[in-house]
Order: sequence, then C-alpha cells, then structure tokens
Amino acid sequence: RAKSIARLICVGAATMTTEHRHRTLAGTFLAAPTRWPVVVAKVVGSCVAGFVFGALAAMVPLVAVSVKFAVGGEVVPFGSAVLIAIAAVGAGAAFSAGLGAAVGAALRSQLIAILGVLGWGLVVESLISAIVPAATKWLPFTGLPAALTQETPDLFSQAVAGLLMVLYLSVALAVGIVVTMARDVE
Repeated sequence: RAKSIARLICVGAATMTTEHRHRTLAGTFLAAPTRWPVVVAKVVGSCVAGFVFGALAAMVPLVAVSVKFAVGGEVVPFGSAVLIAIAAVGAGAAFSAGLGAAVGAALRSQLIAILGVLGWGLVVESLISAIVPAATKWLPFTGLPAALTQETPDLFSQAVAGLLMVLYLSVALAVGIVVTMARDVE
C-alpha cells in the first residue's frame, strides 16, 4: 500500500514540476494566460488518475478471489460493502496524487517536492504516530485513508476523514495557486 501511494504522490508531483524542469511552463501559461486554472486542472487531473489507478488496484484482489471461488464452484459474496471499499481505496489514491500535484505546484524542484511529500508521509507521520498515537487520525497519509477503508474507534468516521482530506487538499491547492501566481516563469 505504501508503495502505491508513493508512486501516486510522485506522479502527482511530477505533473507540475516536470514543466519547471523542462521549461515548458511558460508555453503552458501562454496557452492559458490565467495561471490558477492550470494548477487546478493539474490537481484535478491527478486526482482523477489517482482514483482510477487506486480503484483498479483495489479490484485486483477481488478478481483473484473471484477466480479462486469460481474454481471451487462457489459464488463470490459481492455486495455494496465491496463497492464502498473499492471507492474508498480510490479516494485515498486520488487524495495522494492530488496532494502531490498541489505540493509540486508550490515547489519548483521535482526532487524536493517528491522527497518532501514522501518524507512527510513515510517518515514524519510514522514518527508522530509512534510518539503520539492519538494524533494518527489527523495525519493525511496515515490516519485519513485508513479511516476510509476501516471503521475503528481510534480513527475518524469515513465522512469526517473524507472532509478532512478535502480540506487538506484545498489548503495545499490554495498554497500552490498563490505561489504559482506570484513566481516568475522561465
């Protein structure tokens, strides 16, 4: 799970930082002179791609189980809970890719954007969770996606976790837009 989230963060961050790296952002802003819609489109596009990849990845075990059940002559117990779980995994992946894109919009360096988000998600959040377990439910890569896929008393409800993910993504997008609007483009 951590590897797939890391890949989606990298893909999201690369959507904006690649334009800085290859100096194509000026051309993009010439085609769309207002900058904020470009940033919003890249974040939304990353979210959509992340959702699709996450949902497809969540369906792989379902297909494997379906084959196993079919070989045994049994029917897969497929209900609304399975669809909700697939959508939850897709939402967590969409959040990861979108947050990566928003951070990439705020930072010019692809390396710093990717290492910053991955370092936060894989190292800092792990340390915070180990030191202050009650803070885990507030963490964007540890607590919130976990709350979407499982109901536990230690985490927020799915609705609250989803709203917090939207809030975190909105703040990151706003920062990315402000920084992009204020900087010169080469």
